[in-house]
Amino acid sequence: MRLLTERRAWRFDAAWNWHSFDGEQSGTPTWPLTLLFRHGEPTPKEAEKVARATAVGSHADELERWSGLTHARPAAHQQ
Repeated sequence: MRLLTERRAWRFDAAWNWHSFDGEQSGTPTWPLTLLFRHGEPTPKEAEKVARATAVGSHADELERWSGLTHARPAAHQQ
């Protein structure tokens, strides 16, 4: 999945696995997110769903949610 934030585009591969398209190793996605790509160009419904889901909250909040659901933590802290 590819998403756009206020400052850069990100690729989401799996929980805790985000990579910026500009090659920078630092930083985290800044919410809200805009869906750029998901198995091709997203439908308006898919894009709206992502916009609604990320209208509030933060990347840190989402990492905590994943940790709570999986009872797991990332191997290395992601900045």
